[in-house]
Amino acid sequence: MDYRIFIHYNTQDMTNSVDWFEKYLEENLSNKGSKWWCQDVTDYWDNNTRCYYFRNQADANKFRFVYKMSRNDKVHE
Repeated sequence: MDYRIFIHYNTQDMTNSVDWFEKYLEENLSNKGSKWWCQDVTDYWDNNTRCYYFRNQADANKFRFVYKMSRNDKVHE
């Protein structure tokens, strides 16, 4: 999976959780592992980063846009 987005989140603020995004991807793209994958790439006490990998640029762009429109978090490439 060559295309990715990084999502920064705060583990102390449950309103800032990214877990909902995985459910959204499963409902709107496919099950984890077939067209997308994710993993935490940092492990700090409060602030972490989860990386979402996609098979194609169109899916990465589409779901980056969905996430940015639904949350106030920072999304980076």
